[in-house]
Amino acid sequence: SSALKDALKERFKNFNLTYRELYRTHTAWKVVDPHQREELQISISERVIPAYRSFVERYRVQLEGDRNFAKYVKYSPEDLEN
Repeated sequence: SSALKDALKERFKNFNLTYRELYRTHTAWKVVDPHQREELQISISERVIPAYRSFVERYRVQLEGDRNFAKYVKYSPEDLEN
């Protein structure tokens, strides 16, 4: 339905904006201890990527036919892993 597509577009748009802002913030952090830095990266990845992967897998098909698909689904779960 159109209402579902609009809601999904908004959710993906919000994720994209939030992700970019968090990425900017986290890349500015200075974590001197390499072990602590790695643990922090792992912790964030373990929380964000599985939830995003599930969301994308569940709702991607609803937007795949949309001409602006790439505007909303900017990141694959694999992109976030890198």
